[in-house]
Amino acid sequence: MPKGVFLCYRRDDTAGYAGRLYDRLKARFPHRVFRDVDEIAPGSDYVTAIEKALGGCGAFVVLIGRQWSSEGRLDDSADLVRLEIATALRQGLRVVPVLLRGATMPSADDLPADLAALARRQALTFSDEDWDHDCARLIAALESELGAHRSRLTRLALAAIALVVLPAVTIVVWPRVRPSSPPSGSWTYSPGSKALERASASQESRQEGREHGRETSAAIREDITSGPKPPDSSQMERYFIRAFNCDDGGRAFVNGTLVATVGFGDDSGWVDVTRFLRHGRNSIKFQVINEIGAITYGFQVRRDQAILFNTSCGVHHQYGCEGNRDFPVGVARELSFDLIQP
Repeated sequence: MPKGVFLCYRRDDTAGYAGRLYDRLKARFPHRVFRDVDEIAPGSDYVTAIEKALGGCGAFVVLIGRQWSSEGRLDDSADLVRLEIATALRQGLRVVPVLLRGATMPSADDLPADLAALARRQALTFSDEDWDHDCARLIAALESELGAHRSRLTRLALAAIALVVLPAVTIVVWPRVRPSSPPSGSWTYSPGSKALERASASQESRQEGREHGRETSAAIREDITSGPKPPDSSQMERYFIRAFNCDDGGRAFVNGTLVATVGFGDDSGWVDVTRFLRHGRNSIKFQVINEIGAITYGFQVRRDQAILFNTSCGVHHQYGCEGNRDFPVGVARELSFDLIQP
């Protein structure tokens, strides 16, 4: 999972510079730049909130202006800037001080004990006259720690050449119709997808492994296709899909047609796919695109207001799937959800 960069600053000291720098870093590291932990909800543990915010970061940039440590601010153990820096140092992040408006680096004697290590960090001095050059130096330093951002075209190329056989799960669902009467037989809801399945349906699984670097990939497919034909219908309800919290990206297909694409951590919202459905068997396929490290994802299928399929793995910006293990680059996971329409 790509690590992010956290921007630490005081609003009354360097807020204007923080906004400019945030825009520059966001363009280079999309969806990987974080700031502002000063709006912690009442009753929340602020130490826990800061640790959570920094948990997905690999670098920490602290903006230091002339008012950064004025009036003994850093002597306050509850000062949020102090807590953010102390947490970053304790977690072993790469901490980069940026000096603005003629500020100088404080000495270890001028800092609280939990910030003393900051004085040993090599600082960058920014000026308005050399802003572009100074930003380029900072970005180069961060890229050595975080890695450069790959374009969407690069991600798609990696997905196209992926050599890994990926896990896939196929689930057949009889769409609910109006008016309807339950078909004969024993039916149940699957705990994993809440999809209506025939309990006596045959299931066939296939698993095969192949070494890919350190990983062994597996393809698992389950087909639930037997059972009575669903009741006739003259009026089908509407179907929607959603992809969200995908690291590093996600895609959704209906019968081979790309219907949704999301970037790092984005949410597609509910996409109406009714017009892509046809009589008989319909395939809805979700893919997770990975650049490096671990993955996270969330996918849903909805019929009107009823959720038919709901699966997710990992928590975005916190931890990835399966113990945060590394996944292969490209299409790291693929999930298929089948609908049978009469």
